[in-house]
Amino acid sequence: MLPHDAIGMGVARFDEIMGFATEKMQTRAQTLPFLPISVFMYAFPLFSGKAEGNIAQFARGFDYHDAVFQRVQCFEQTLATIYPNGQFKALKNAWPLPAVQAGRMAGLGFVGRHGLLIMPPYGTFVAFGAVIADFVVPYSTPQGSCEGCNACLEACPTQALTWQGSSRLLQRERCLSFITQSKQDDNQALLHAAPYVWGCDICQNVCPHNASPPLSTMTEVIAQPIATVTLATLATPDALQNRHYTPHLSRLMRNLLSNKR
Repeated sequence: MLPHDAIGMGVARFDEIMGFATEKMQTRAQTLPFLPISVFMYAFPLFSGKAEGNIAQFARGFDYHDAVFQRVQCFEQTLATIYPNGQFKALKNAWPLPAVQAGRMAGLGFVGRHGLLIMPPYGTFVAFGAVIADFVVPYSTPQGSCEGCNACLEACPTQALTWQGSSRLLQRERCLSFITQSKQDDNQALLHAAPYVWGCDICQNVCPHNASPPLSTMTEVIAQPIATVTLATLATPDALQNRHYTPHLSRLMRNLLSNKR
């Protein structure tokens, strides 16, 4: 049994997941209403089509964070009927869990050299939801591995991705996805390396596991996708409501002006 539109589910141990957590995640986890033991992880499809554009796939539809959270919250009630003696809490965007590693440990897929979870046949175009619980259930087994083709590393136009031995290194300040969403203006000149003004899909588009991902079944993702935003689009902000970037239209304007060639 899965939440509406979910494409996979697995369960992992909370303490093992948090071994990958940042200090900020660890601090936030201390405010959870109870000590989690198990984590139910859910995956949802995000691919909205192959149209060219300057907006990354995750932000083309309406904000998926709310859409996924609503579905997971509803399913939290289903879990409560299955495990009547347990405590549950749905987490928005799986926060404060390190979602990629949580998904891997829950058996939903494997991590590519680009650092994203690959879930065949959906590739990397997936979103995660989570429900924590205060009891032990049978845990899933991680599966699969990246072929190490290095297509993602070679395609990155700003050389933000490197690989040293068995370790992936990301220079976040050179990552176009980070730059477009950042409050800081330090590395805006790098936006000339690619046409994106919100997020970036370059390392994902070249991944062989993203050759033909199924279209999302989530209405919020596919009903009114916007692949390209222009200065003219920003002049009619009503068309951009409920998007990932809606609270940050000033940053989107900044990126559009920086990306002009």
